[in-house]
Amino acid sequence: MPLSDVREQHIDLVLTRIVAAGAPTVANDVLRYLFRMFHFAVKRRWVEHNPAANFDPEDAGGTERPRERWLTLDELKALGAAMRDTPSFGRINELAVWLLLALCVRKMELPPAGRMSISTRASGDCIRAAPRPEPASGSRSPSR
Repeated sequence: MPLSDVREQHIDLVLTRIVAAGAPTVANDVLRYLFRMFHFAVKRRWVEHNPAANFDPEDAGGTERPRERWLTLDELKALGAAMRDTPSFGRINELAVWLLLALCVRKMELPPAGRMSISTRASGDCIRAAPRPEPASGSRSPSR
């Protein structure tokens, strides 16, 4: 179907099918992607209007709520075995998954944290951001 032929009812049909398949969060993601894609097409004058513009998350998957679930010990063991038994997964990826699970963060939340130092003390494990190194004498620090 040509881009210019896409109408609101097509957007609604796609979102309704995704929600009916039991993936409301995916429907919200698709709506966001469609909105941005058609917004770009309008800017480029490829289409005259954005058929996704009148939709909001309530029309797609609704308000997203965090789950109240965690992996059981058996599921963690199965995950570890599956990662080790998949040759293409690699040791670095396995370690990254364990780090993300241990820190309870999403994959995009960890890189901005910068260097981290891990200290084990009698009071328990402590993970904290390492201090930034001081700039060399005579060099200017970047302006903020």
